[in-house]
Amino acid sequence: MSQKYAAFDESGTINAFYDSLDSPVPEGMTNVIEITFDQWLACISESGAWCVQNGELIPTPPLPDEQLLADARTAKTRALQGACALALRSGYLSTSLGTTHSYGSAATDQQNLVDSVASSLMPSLPGDWVTYLWTEAGADDWLYTSHTAAQVQQVHSDWMAFRQSQQQKLITLMQQTIEATTIEAVQAISW
Repeated sequence: MSQKYAAFDESGTINAFYDSLDSPVPEGMTNVIEITFDQWLACISESGAWCVQNGELIPTPPLPDEQLLADARTAKTRALQGACALALRSGYLSTSLGTTHSYGSAATDQQNLVDSVASSLMPSLPGDWVTYLWTEAGADDWLYTSHTAAQVQQVHSDWMAFRQSQQQKLITLMQQTIEATTIEAVQAISW
C-alpha cells in the first residue's frame, strides 16, 4: 500500500495531497506530513475541516466569532450589490406619456435613452420632433412608442430618480450590515 502525504502552507491550511506511488511529493518540498489512508479520506471528504499544527493533522479550529461575523458581512454585502445590480437592470416606471409605463433599463436601454435625450436637446430641433423608446404594454409585450422632447426628458428624469433610489437603498442596507452585531442580524437584512 502506498503512503499518503498532506502538503500545507504557513498557516497550516492543507493545499495538496500526494501519494508515494501515484503522485510523489515534489523534491525539495518541506511543508509535508505523512498521513494514514483513513486521514486522507477524512481530509478529502471534509474539505477545510482538517489542518496541520505542530506537524500533526488536527481538526481545523473554529473561526473566532469576529471572523464569522466579518465573513457574514462580506457575503451579505456581495449579495446586496448583486440585488442592486439586478434591480437596476429590471426596468422602472415613468408617467411621461400621461399614464404609467414600464421602461427597460438594461445597458442598451440606458444608452438609447441617453442618445434620445441628447438629441432632444439640440438647438435646431423641429417642433414636431419625436423619438421612439420601448415601453412595456403588458407581460413581455413591448411597444416602440413615440416620445416628444419633453417626454423623453421626463423618462430620463424618472430613470435617474429610480437609479438613485436603488443606490440609496443599497447604501442604507450596507450600513445596516456594517452596524449589525450578530450573524443572525446580518442574515436578516434583505433587499
